[in-house]
Amino acid sequence: MKKMSKIWAVASLSLTLLLTACFAIEHGEGFQQIAPGGWRAVFMFGEGEDAERIPVLFNSISSKEVEKPRLLFYNGDDSVYSDSLRFWGDTLFVYFQGTENYLQLIREVDLMEGNYMVKGAAAKGADLPIKLYAKFSRPHRFKDLHMSPDHDINGNWALDILDKDENLIPGQLRLKTDQNTVYAEFKSAISETPIYLEGTIQKDQLRLSAFTGKELVYIAADLRDATTLGRAKIRYNQFEYACSAKKIKE
Repeated sequence: MKKMSKIWAVASLSLTLLLTACFAIEHGEGFQQIAPGGWRAVFMFGEGEDAERIPVLFNSISSKEVEKPRLLFYNGDDSVYSDSLRFWGDTLFVYFQGTENYLQLIREVDLMEGNYMVKGAAAKGADLPIKLYAKFSRPHRFKDLHMSPDHDINGNWALDILDKDENLIPGQLRLKTDQNTVYAEFKSAISETPIYLEGTIQKDQLRLSAFTGKELVYIAADLRDATTLGRAKIRYNQFEYACSAKKIKE
């Protein structure tokens, strides 16, 4: 009889815990934890093997020392904190100051998958979703193949950027390197403020990325010679621009 009472007690406790968890999820409480430390997020354009992948790095800050969990995105010489996180069951909403764009992610402790929602970017003002997934403890941004750059790319580069109507947009790209790592500052009329990026130069291949909450930016180019970048493109959220670049003599 005592054994049966223990079984009923355990079953009752399990049911209570289950109902409590369901109630919490229904009311947007749920498991409000993200693995603290380094994460690597990859934004996706297209499907399958042909998809274009844009990686960025961020840090999850969650401890007794901070009032609330935050995400810190690294962009070379700059970094951006999330303004707020909202947990709703297994879904995480990440908001940023100064923009209506946000992240909507299905999450586990060390894995997240979802969309970067660009407000009013699609037809009729609907949100444009850009797919992404993120994994915990992936320290590299772009893979470093340790291939020495063909030329010195440090310095200022003048950009000729073409929009979809082939209008010319002038820009400037300041580059500095640390072995294969590249830090960049990008200025143009595409963005209201300068954008700081981080990436890599492998032989003649330049790749840079940044995520600020307001904007996802990706620059890819081939280093044709010591003063010319060819086959270059710039992605700014859902827009893609062709461009070329010449190094400015100083």
